[in-house]
Amino acid sequence: MNEQVKWCFYDPETKTKTANLATDEAQMTILKMRPKDINSFYFSRSDESSWKPLKMLMTSSASPFSGLALLTNMTDKSEPAKINTKLKMQPVDQNTQDEIERTFTNSCIDAQKTLAVSNFKKPKAKTIDLVVMNKQGMIFRASAVNPTPEGSLCDKVIPTHFHNSVVEVVIINSQATNKYFEKIKISGKVVTTGNGQYLEFICSSQALRGQLIESLNFCENNSHRKTAV
Repeated sequence: MNEQVKWCFYDPETKTKTANLATDEAQMTILKMRPKDINSFYFSRSDESSWKPLKMLMTSSASPFSGLALLTNMTDKSEPAKINTKLKMQPVDQNTQDEIERTFTNSCIDAQKTLAVSNFKKPKAKTIDLVVMNKQGMIFRASAVNPTPEGSLCDKVIPTHFHNSVVEVVIINSQATNKYFEKIKISGKVVTTGNGQYLEFICSSQALRGQLIESLNFCENNSHRKTAV
């Protein structure tokens, strides 16, 4: 099951890697990375033997880390040199290093072929996905229910530690034909009413609101509508 998958990240420049991480631990690790790290690191899963570019994982809408690339922009750019030092990495011996780097080329080719076949056989679901991060760096993911430019219900209960403060929200529309509308980062606030929870969208400008409206319009009528919790 996906809940049991462990993730490992490898830095080919320093020849170091992380320990095997649960998905939530891997999310926190990615949020500590610099853009340079995301572009150069490789990753492996416990249910696979090959290593693949981390950037490939970050740009796939089917990935559990989709949207995190935008949230990494929240890190304090005033101290860029200190960001990567928070990563817990350990050196690898020469044999392990050779084995990891030997799989780079072939695994990338295989992954592209698999992705092409998968996309041909199974069209993407017409959904709007939400990635929410609070000030403590905790991540919440859900599918939007009846989203509008003002906000959305969710198909999951939003944990209480995302309440009572402004959160960062990435709205992901995998059906958008224009990448400008595929992933949008805004602020948000959880509102609790007698009818349940509601994630209010906060756009910092009229231009951003217009971008959000266009993104929501890319979904076919009612194709992203489902039942809220």
